[in-house]
Amino acid sequence: MLSKPYFQFLILFCGISFLLLYFYSYAESKEISLVAGEGLQIKSLDIGCKNWSNSCKGFKFKNLYPGWKNAIQVSLKNNSQDGVNLRILPVIKKKKGSELLFENTYLEIVNEKGFSTGRHSLKEWERNQNRYLSPLIPASTVENWELRFEISPQLGNEAQDKFLSFDLIFEGVESFEEL
Repeated sequence: MLSKPYFQFLILFCGISFLLLYFYSYAESKEISLVAGEGLQIKSLDIGCKNWSNSCKGFKFKNLYPGWKNAIQVSLKNNSQDGVNLRILPVIKKKKGSELLFENTYLEIVNEKGFSTGRHSLKEWERNQNRYLSPLIPASTVENWELRFEISPQLGNEAQDKFLSFDLIFEGVESFEEL
């Protein structure tokens, strides 16, 4: 038979272990890809995509929690063969994972000149049809962007053990606007 102090210690230990598991069971992203549309190339040293490419695949965020923030530097190059200016339309394509995280994870895209798309949920980015990056990218030119991700601080413990996987596609749209 267990002695009373040992039994009390065992109950206290189990209670603390349960609380730690309850509050420290994080969400994560399984696979995120950045994809450059037609006429574009992409690279990001922050996620190991060191050379110009059509995509940067398979990076992950771990230990996601309410209030979590992270930023990634990305460079986009207008690589179109016919010398046209490109407008960039970012769109999210959800692959799989928690709808709750998809609705409560936000993305803002900011360039080095201070232009911002504003902060929008990944769900809103999925339906994006007119939130272009600015300025236009002339042929053979590189623009640098910061992708700012954030999970809503109001998201509760219901997001624990959830995951999210998506593509962020930068679609290049020909533009005949003057620079």
